[in-house]
Amino acid sequence: MPPIRQGQTTTKDNLRAYFYIGGNLSDPFSVTYTLYDSTTGTPEVIGLPDRTPIKFATGSFYAPWTIPDDEPLGVHKIIWKYKENATSTVKEDTEEFEILGPCVGTEVTYPPFLQYMIHELRIKLRDINPDRDYHFSAPSGEATIAGFTRTRGYRWPDESLYSHLVQAANYINLYPPDTGFVLENYPAVWQPLVLLQAMSYALWDLAILWMNEEFSYSLNGISLDIMRSDKYQSAASAMQDTVNQQIELAKKRIHITKGLAQNRYIFGRGAALGPWCLHKDNKVFDLDNKEQITIEEAFKRQIKKSYSMNLKTNELIENEVVQIWSNGVQELYKMTTVKHEEISTKTHKYFNEKNEEIELQNLEIGDKIWVYDEAKTKLYLEEITNKEYYGNGDTYDMEMKEPFRNYIANNIVVHNTGGQNVKRWIMGSGIRIGGGSGGMG
Repeated sequence: MPPIRQGQTTTKDNLRAYFYIGGNLSDPFSVTYTLYDSTTGTPEVIGLPDRTPIKFATGSFYAPWTIPDDEPLGVHKIIWKYKENATSTVKEDTEEFEILGPCVGTEVTYPPFLQYMIHELRIKLRDINPDRDYHFSAPSGEATIAGFTRTRGYRWPDESLYSHLVQAANYINLYPPDTGFVLENYPAVWQPLVLLQAMSYALWDLAILWMNEEFSYSLNGISLDIMRSDKYQSAASAMQDTVNQQIELAKKRIHITKGLAQNRYIFGRGAALGPWCLHKDNKVFDLDNKEQITIEEAFKRQIKKSYSMNLKTNELIENEVVQIWSNGVQELYKMTTVKHEEISTKTHKYFNEKNEEIELQNLEIGDKIWVYDEAKTKLYLEEITNKEYYGNGDTYDMEMKEPFRNYIANNIVVHNTGGQNVKRWIMGSGIRIGGGSGGMG
């Protein structure tokens, strides 16, 4: 018998007994149990002797007991006493078990994006409202059937769903060509595929659990068969087939040009689309919280609103954030203006006095770009005073709502290209590498 811990309450999964009479699982005429503490070497009765157990199926009983927090650790035993019929003699069966200390764990707090993915997975699994979605009713006249009356609580704890999501992300990466994504920064267009794979794993979970819980029951001419594992297996297998088909199609849309220098850029979305992004420490506006935060923190929060520039009027406007991307480690350059500075990839775009999109590598000292004056809350043109190599670093990019696809970072107006590039990528556009921008053709 598995050990039981201090503070735990027994169930039909422990301290249980099955009675076979004439070779069949049957209810005895009478049955009682007595608990003993054997840790001192001399068994001592715990509580009252000859207590009545709880029946959870025909011929199946368990001994209810909430183990005190100060119950001595070590070997205990339970003695079952029963009579097969009214005239038979009392029989005894003894079983030893162990009491262990309480299981102490650490509560895991997941970052906002992972909380979002876990919640999305719950929605797809219909695991968001247990009282509404899960219900098992016994036939009239019978209070319980094999210990089941109503299912309450979530079917999957957060740690299980997180594990399924991690494994799903790894499974998709494994399918060639290797995309190199990690769960924390999976592009939005790939997230449905990750969720679908995680759903398959979750359904296999239930199939395994129900293999141990299936039973048949008959009462007053009413028969009940609980056989669910095959249904969960079937659903999981069908879902896995769908995932495999979609992975194959998705991976075919990644066009990798022969000779691409993978050691220069990350292998994945950043490498396939071109490194258009900012260093993690560049600051953007979180308008919902009325503060300026790093773009890395904005990614973790998945902020909803930030500033953009109206390219028709050159005025500052509030705009919706569509998505924030994590693009991995990139080669970075530092640009300095009269009052501002920013670190980005050389292909990230800025706006000149004609509101043309100009990549950093094509901007010259003395060129003017649009910047933001916080004190006067207005936009104006400011000269570039220096450009220099910075090194490698973690990068991010924000996608803003059309038609003003730009945002303010380190008080400089920058163009965002993430969402547009992803759409081109999914549509199967080719890639042009080398000879300048490294953009898409």
